[in-house]
Amino acid sequence: MAAVVIELPTATAAESRSVLTFPRPMNLHRLDLVSLSLFTMVVRAGSISKGAELGHLAIGAASKRISDLEAAVGAPLLERHSRGVTLTTAGQALHKHAQRILSDVDHLAADLSDYAAGIVGVVRLWANTSAITQFLPQEIASFVTANPGIRIELEEQNSSEVVMAVLDGRADFGIFADRTPTLGLQTLHYRRDKLVLVVPKTHSLAHRKSIAFREALEFDFVSLSQGTSLAQRLQLETEGLGQRLKLRIQVRSFDAI
Repeated sequence: MAAVVIELPTATAAESRSVLTFPRPMNLHRLDLVSLSLFTMVVRAGSISKGAELGHLAIGAASKRISDLEAAVGAPLLERHSRGVTLTTAGQALHKHAQRILSDVDHLAADLSDYAAGIVGVVRLWANTSAITQFLPQEIASFVTANPGIRIELEEQNSSEVVMAVLDGRADFGIFADRTPTLGLQTLHYRRDKLVLVVPKTHSLAHRKSIAFREALEFDFVSLSQGTSLAQRLQLETEGLGQRLKLRIQVRSFDAI
């Protein structure tokens, strides 16, 4: 029997090897705050060179950090062109998260600086405009002088917002107007406020020593904006008299009034 030899084409190295590719896994532990800060500066400036200038880095070092970021994320973050850079879809996502991360770091630094300065406690106080304008400045100044280890964070809000802030834990204490629904909060009397009517010297009511609220309702009013406790109180009293408050001008502060 004769042997028959069949020669098959010899496969090249490229043909004989099957290659499967997978997406590179993200290594987010390689992200660092300096690179994230640089990335936001590059986005804000619109170019790597200008971003490097804002971050006080050499252009080569800045470019390397951006490349390392892209390697860590596993996707291009910037589209480079002659006029600068624009964000890719991945870059937009990173930019949004980077801004939040850097903001949290700033808040962390502020909180820790308090402890470094000897601050042992923070009290979050929300109050309405009347309390902040008339009573709180002097009282807070006296308290801080007597208690230097406690910092008071004061925020001005409408009375209804003050109540909600205490309820959901955004504020430790709140000062708001009476007749505001307290929704189960324990309350203590703080101060009594007196409302007065302010008119020009030439006004027909200027010579009066006292006046009933009903008598003033025939005139136009300048008041705080809707939603403030004072505006709501005036509206409530007016409706109780069966009349309509003529609000000609609404502003956001007593100084503006």
